[in-house]
Amino acid sequence: MSKTLYIFYVLVLTIIFFILNNNLEEKKEILGKENENDISYSYYCRVNMELQLSIKGNIAPNIICRNKIDTVRLSHLVQRNALLVFRHSNLHCQSCVEFVNSILDSCFFDNYDKTIILFSSDFDQIAQNYKRINKMHINMYQIEKDILSWEPEKYMNPYFFILHPDMKTSDFFMPDAKYPQLTRQYIEGIKRLICNSQ
Repeated sequence: MSKTLYIFYVLVLTIIFFILNNNLEEKKEILGKENENDISYSYYCRVNMELQLSIKGNIAPNIICRNKIDTVRLSHLVQRNALLVFRHSNLHCQSCVEFVNSILDSCFFDNYDKTIILFSSDFDQIAQNYKRINKMHINMYQIEKDILSWEPEKYMNPYFFILHPDMKTSDFFMPDAKYPQLTRQYIEGIKRLICNSQ
């Protein structure tokens, strides 16, 4: 009887050990993913903050902007009121651009004059078709590919900033498709800022 009882206890303890060990491995895997997401999110926030600080208050270059209708200097587009500028190129993350376009178009549907898109491409045809393909209502201007030489361009991602009538920049933000809610909050906050203050 005692040998049978001993085998029974060993068997029960072995089963408990495997169950606990399996649960521990699952928890480690879950914690690892959460930690990885925390690191990715922290890095994303840090980069956004560093870029915000690097361009805030800088004077934007008075670049030439073209669309189908005319060619103007950037300062001409921002003569009276601050504008939200969405900058991207055909080399940037296309899924990021698409999700931003939908949020931007839906948030500014009643204030298209408060935002512009600065787009660059290696091919004029891509730039000309971009607005039509993406069904954008926001004014889009093509700029030379490497005309902006500031820090945000080095990341090869689309980004936003506010351009003020004195050509100073502020409120930088680089969207990421992994964090769509942050992008929506940014765009809605900027809309309140530039649409309600004028």
